[in-house]
Amino acid sequence: MAGVHPFDTYLLDRDEDSDIRVAEAALLFARDRYPGLEPAPYLRRLDALAERVGRLGASSPEDRAAALRQVLVEEEGFEGNRRRYYDPANSYLNAVLDRKLGIPISLSAVWLDVAHQIGWPFAGVGLPGHFVIGVSDGSADLWVDPFGGGRALGRAACEKLVARAIGRSRKLPDEAFETVPNRLVLTRMLNNLRLLYLERGHWHDAACAIEGLLAIHPDSDELRQDLRTARVRHAGLN
Repeated sequence: MAGVHPFDTYLLDRDEDSDIRVAEAALLFARDRYPGLEPAPYLRRLDALAERVGRLGASSPEDRAAALRQVLVEEEGFEGNRRRYYDPANSYLNAVLDRKLGIPISLSAVWLDVAHQIGWPFAGVGLPGHFVIGVSDGSADLWVDPFGGGRALGRAACEKLVARAIGRSRKLPDEAFETVPNRLVLTRMLNNLRLLYLERGHWHDAACAIEGLLAIHPDSDELRQDLRTARVRHAGLN
């Protein structure tokens, strides 16, 4: 791709991880799949959702989780795409917002953006095999599963969720519940696309996802090798 990608420019312009709006960055990397995509209308849609959630006046972590669930699940109908979990559209935020379907990481990105616009301290948590959001200010042991209809989870429920995801029970250490920085949320979204496209032999789309990952992790030799492979394979098809 010629020139500097808008996603790369966005990241370069933000020194602090907290300055990154994950939704905006995700919409920028979605331009590779959806040429001409403009983030602004989608960001306004997220802002409007946040305004509706904020008007509910929730203050405790539990009430805030319930307010997010009321607007995003009960009123708007966001849900996990269980029928077509491996559809690449589940990892592009514009498609998630249009279809109201996604996978754990992309639905969590929606919930987090709405929460952050009204100053609520939720953050992503990358449990083994499943992504959730949790209260990030230490005020409560509360996690929420956007893919599972926004149900609130305690620690034991998180362990059961992980057991179903990975096929075996395990006690989760404290570090499994550590919050994920914004760049790693984007990494996880892009890596899902990278793996899907490499597996299917969609070399151009794979190269676009890998280029996005390299904007976040420019020193990764593994990503550079994957990019070379994807470009060579794509060239061989044309």
